[in-house]
Amino acid sequence: MSWLGNGCLSGIYLLFFVYYMTGRYGGYCQVCSTGCLNAACDNSTGNCTDGCIQGRYGTSCESSCIVTNCTGNCDRNTGQCSNCTRGYYGMNCQQRCNEGCINSYCNKDSGGCRDGCRLGFTGTNCQSACIVTNCIGNCDRKTGQCSNCTQGYHGANCQSTCTVTNCNGNCDRNTGQCSSCTQGHRGTNCEQSCNSGCIDNYCNKDNGNCTRGCIKERHGPTCASTCTITNCIDNNCERDTGECSVCKKDYYGTNCEQSCNSGCIDNYCNKDNGNCTRGCIKERHGPTCASTCTITNCIDNNCERDTGECSVCKKDYYGTNCEQSCNSGCIDKYCNKDTGDCAYGCTNGTYGPNCASTCVVTNCPDNCDRNTGLCSACKQGFFGPNCQLPCSDECIGGCDNVTGTCTKCKPERVGPYCNMSCGSGCVQIEAKFTENCYRNGTCNTCIEGRHGDRCDLKCSTGCVSGCRQIDGRCNNCIRGKSGSTCNRNCGSYCTACQQDDHNHCSECVPGKTSINCTADCPAGLYGMGCKNKCGNCANNTPCHVVNGECGTVGCLPDFTGTTCQQLRSTADIEGVSPAVGGVIGAVFGIAVTSIVCIVGVFFYIKRKYPVTQSSTEAGSCQLTTRPQARKTPKKSENCPYDSAKRGSRKDDRPYENLNKASTSNQPRDETYVNSESARKQEANPYVNVNKA
Repeated sequence: MSWLGNGCLSGIYLLFFVYYMTGRYGGYCQVCSTGCLNAACDNSTGNCTDGCIQGRYGTSCESSCIVTNCTGNCDRNTGQCSNCTRGYYGMNCQQRCNEGCINSYCNKDSGGCRDGCRLGFTGTNCQSACIVTNCIGNCDRKTGQCSNCTQGYHGANCQSTCTVTNCNGNCDRNTGQCSSCTQGHRGTNCEQSCNSGCIDNYCNKDNGNCTRGCIKERHGPTCASTCTITNCIDNNCERDTGECSVCKKDYYGTNCEQSCNSGCIDNYCNKDNGNCTRGCIKERHGPTCASTCTITNCIDNNCERDTGECSVCKKDYYGTNCEQSCNSGCIDKYCNKDTGDCAYGCTNGTYGPNCASTCVVTNCPDNCDRNTGLCSACKQGFFGPNCQLPCSDECIGGCDNVTGTCTKCKPERVGPYCNMSCGSGCVQIEAKFTENCYRNGTCNTCIEGRHGDRCDLKCSTGCVSGCRQIDGRCNNCIRGKSGSTCNRNCGSYCTACQQDDHNHCSECVPGKTSINCTADCPAGLYGMGCKNKCGNCANNTPCHVVNGECGTVGCLPDFTGTTCQQLRSTADIEGVSPAVGGVIGAVFGIAVTSIVCIVGVFFYIKRKYPVTQSSTEAGSCQLTTRPQARKTPKKSENCPYDSAKRGSRKDDRPYENLNKASTSNQPRDETYVNSESARKQEANPYVNVNKA
């Protein structure tokens, strides 16, 4: 328990130490100055760390502030005020701001009024009273003088009274004179009146010139002069010269003293030269319209104002002075004034610019072309430059005027000129159309074996099921051919191939296989498609890949034929070993003994029960069970049994064993094997009959 007691005592000592040491410093734990804020001071020096309380200063806040009128505490280092309360200034805010300061605010150091001077005070600190009167607002802060004077006063301090009248506003501050006059007055002190000729009685203050111009019938700078010229519009004259600016109707000249010529329309002419401004009246010409038109055949007998020549001729005339007649070929006898060319075209049967030429072409429905004299259109059934060519007899509804192409063709005729017929290779377009081809002779569809626009080209002889109309490409190729038109042979060993790749075989010649038929049949197979199995070649040698023959190696024992698939007969077996011969002899002996027994039984039965032909069924043989006298039976064509060879049919071959299991597709010889040979086959381990 000693550790528990020691721990508790240590904690208590720690709490006591912390509590006792707060607010103290130094080795002897002196108490911090009472002036320290929060009683916090430096552990070593005792300097206040959080600052001083209100009214104290110094590093340890040991000194008391001796200043008043401070805003906040005094300066910690100097004990002086940092900011003064309103109305005070100086190092310790012991001085009052001047009463002339607005809001009693002044600079802490200088005492200068911060917001300016109150009304009636001047000076840097607004310490002086203004000694001037008649000021608008306060006097100047620096000089004490008025900035602006009240109405009726002038001078440096607005001490003088304005003595002039008719001023527009106050008199000048420095001179006491008017700077601007009221309406109708002028002069240095506005003591003179403007001239009555001024518009609205406004004139310049210095020289009296009217600023807004002169009233009616007055002129001059001051509008003091009266206009003396007559024939002016509104009797007004130029302000500067007194001359007329615009004359009344029918007058012109400097002072509108001259009359316009009677040839002027509405008697209006130019003020300076008398030229008619609106043109001349009928039958007059010239600048002043003083001259009379002398040319006849002019419309309304009027002429050009400048030249006196005719501008527009009457109907049926042309020329400079309309002295020539239009050609009789002009429609309505109107022609161009300068050239005589007909204005509205030529009458029927004439052509040319002035319609002086006669049309010489026929077959025109109307007039010939005005410029060329040729037909512009032809009568139905004709075409060409002069419509001299007849349309094709096969046309219906005429033909084109220029090319002669038919508008429509007669039945079964096609082509631009309907001189063609549909090709024999065309198929009827649709059931609702009777034509087999289109107007241009092209076929919609070709019969099988034809191609081309008109189906007049034959498909290649190598095609099967026809070819494509547009380019003659075969739909399919005959066996052994390839290419677009099936005119190329398949690869060397192909019997059939892809149309677009002659080396891509779909069927090979006998003995070949692979996609391009370049590989031989696998060992043991031969023939078309390598589907046939080889026969019994000696030494297990593969047969020929084409025909299956074993060649010079020959066949296994007991087999014969070119493909070694036929069993040998007994008579053909030679050169066998003694063991094999013994086995074969034994088998053969057993077979012969069996046959003799069977034949003996057969003859016994035959004699005991002779065969008679049924009287009820021709061509059939029956054995009777009734005993009869022995006699030679009569031969019957319908009886299969021979009297000379009892017990055997004349067409029976008891030794036949036909091998039908061959896989060869080629014709084979029949192989006959007797029963003894069959038994040998079972006993001979070297015989391998192909039963597949």
